[in-house]
Amino acid sequence: MREGKATSTVGAAGCDLTMKGAVLAEILTSSRSGLSDPYSSTPHAVADFIAGIDPDADYYVGAVEV
Repeated sequence: MREGKATSTVGAAGCDLTMKGAVLAEILTSSRSGLSDPYSSTPHAVADFIAGIDPDADYYVGAVEV
């Protein structure tokens, strides 16, 4: 958000973000540590998901504090 790559509304328990697919793919590619828990998809499925992201499309991401 500080770099102008996303817009958001922030609340006490999380935030709602809108960003371009290129930014989302970059985030998911660089921070995959949270995707390795036993409840996550396989690494191949995650890579396929990231590959399917349209870099020019707008994506809505809801983030909650756990």
